[in-house]
Amino acid sequence: MVGEKHNLAESKKVMFSIIIPCYNSESYVDRCICSCLNSRFDEIELILINDGSTDNTLKILENYAKNDARIRIYSKENGGYVSAVNYGLDYVQGEYFMFLGSDDEITPNLFYDIHEQIRNTEKPDMIGFNTIIKKGDVLKKDKASDFCTVANECCTNIKEFSARFPEHSNIFFTRDTSKMFRTEILKDVRYFGKSGMDADGIFSMTLAHNAKSFLCIPTVGYVWYLRDESLSGRRKDYKTQVDRINNWITFGEKVMKMQPELVTSQERYYLTNYFYSIVKATFFSYLFNCLSDDIVEKARSFLKHIYSYFNCDVSSKEILLLMQKPVLWIVYVFWKRLLRKLRKA
Repeated sequence: MVGEKHNLAESKKVMFSIIIPCYNSESYVDRCICSCLNSRFDEIELILINDGSTDNTLKILENYAKNDARIRIYSKENGGYVSAVNYGLDYVQGEYFMFLGSDDEITPNLFYDIHEQIRNTEKPDMIGFNTIIKKGDVLKKDKASDFCTVANECCTNIKEFSARFPEHSNIFFTRDTSKMFRTEILKDVRYFGKSGMDADGIFSMTLAHNAKSFLCIPTVGYVWYLRDESLSGRRKDYKTQVDRINNWITFGEKVMKMQPELVTSQERYYLTNYFYSIVKATFFSYLFNCLSDDIVEKARSFLKHIYSYFNCDVSSKEILLLMQKPVLWIVYVFWKRLLRKLRKA
């Protein structure tokens, strides 16, 4: 039954909550759940969100829940990754929480190593750890979450951390994995949008501003499986791109209400260069959809405000085209495509 809570564990304070959204995950969710249950540290809870699966996913989840009281299952109508994550956030009981893809896994030592690191110290608000990426049979280090050189460094706010460790601080601004969050900084922060594109990075940036302390440990804790069918590997359609643009506009409006000295250089980059590249790519790929929509005007208006906020020097011809009438983009897009064909000829 939708909304039913299966095998709800006795309410108790646990150290770590793992939110795992599941949609038609029958072929790999076993691996994901087993990696958590085989952890060396057992004061955990698994919050499994069955997002309207139509295969045997729910049956698999229920079989695990029968044998382990640390598992809680919540079923809901299918609404996508964002709705599943937000649903799970409402049920977190642990002192810390993290997200785990139903096609990914954690390493046995992750929670044990973190607990050993923080049990006799003032607990940090955000903790980063190393990730390895697996695509097919190939394993490689995730350079964005390689914390070996900044292990045990603790900072008082994200601006300080970003200034001291610019390369390593990027992980606190991208995706929702490779780190865990102290639950008390969550407050009413939730994911934006519907599709989930860039929503995890925006969520992480928002929580980073709520955090007062950051800790990185060199433990390899997360195994990220890259699949063509995953959210990150899936081709972006027009609706997804528009949702993505709107997510950044919503976040940018929040940033512009902050004191400028609290905003990091990474956020400036995301809200100017990166945002513009998304708008440009959307317009190039879905020109006529954009022209019959208000998204270009909305993006143009936002860019004017955000460039003014960051006092950017707007000199790029491409940016000027976006600032002016969309008809100029028609000429620009077709001219670019013509040049591309001539080069290939």
